[in-house]
Amino acid sequence: MKRYGIGLSGDFPLRDMVKYAKLSDERGFESIWMPEDYFLREAITPLTCFTLSTKRIKCASGIVNPYTRNPVIVAITMAALDELSNGRIILGLGTGARETVEKMGIPFTKPLATIRESVHVIRQLLGEGRVTFDGVTFKMNDVRLGFKPVRPRIPIYIAAVGPKMLQLAGEIGDGVLLTAACSPEYVKYAVENVKTGAERADRDPDRIDIASHILYSISEDLQVARNAVKNDLVSCLYPIMLELSGFSKADTEPLLSALKRGSFLEASKHVSDDMVDAFTASGNPERCLKKLKAYEAAGVNLPVVNPIGQNIELAIETVGKYIA
Repeated sequence: MKRYGIGLSGDFPLRDMVKYAKLSDERGFESIWMPEDYFLREAITPLTCFTLSTKRIKCASGIVNPYTRNPVIVAITMAALDELSNGRIILGLGTGARETVEKMGIPFTKPLATIRESVHVIRQLLGEGRVTFDGVTFKMNDVRLGFKPVRPRIPIYIAAVGPKMLQLAGEIGDGVLLTAACSPEYVKYAVENVKTGAERADRDPDRIDIASHILYSISEDLQVARNAVKNDLVSCLYPIMLELSGFSKADTEPLLSALKRGSFLEASKHVSDDMVDAFTASGNPERCLKKLKAYEAAGVNLPVVNPIGQNIELAIETVGKYIA
């Protein structure tokens, strides 16, 4: 059976999410990923529901960040969920979006140090039961865990886009979690950077799991599928992805200018069909499957399908047939 995950989002009603989690569990998906979507539904309540309503599927945060959730709180929360799920929790950890964090009045500083130190604190607390730490971002004075975790080491996947964070994931992560809107060309770039970080830390690069969110818009009408995903796609695009995927400055300048102004609605008008085809799996089931295979060939070990539009259950069923 192929390894596949399903990714949900905070704009789904919680009862619908539980229904999708049960169906994904039944259809053989390896994991279900729930992001901390500000300002929609947060991650922990859905993850709790997933652990109680499923039997086998791994339940992953995809992602939480250590600015809005202190790493000590992240550690004890994930340990409690791991207990509830009988050892099925994955921690997806990343910085999140600067503008969102700062909108809440929380300083967004030193992202690389923040992630590095967070991973250390979380692993130390879960593994040793206590942590004292004097870092650049975090300072802990004899914090002690008051219960024994089911597992002393919960897998940590580091969300990364740029080369430095990708290399950090290779250096200290159990896996890397690539953002939605990757193209296969960008995946190859990401894999090379993860490998660089792993080798710098004298780790085997093949032991770093490469997971990637993939926007998945299914319809027999190709244009309907493309149009359905454009609003979701625009919020995930980064200049480095556009450049590595062969789009020129002339192609991307109106889009990036609108994003810089914070106008997502305007930016979505500049998302071309070629961009949708490059950065998503969209169209009928056969076309979507072909794109999923392209991500696998580029180096994704764990594709995380993020269904878009009204056909969520159909998306789960079609991918489920492929991975069975």
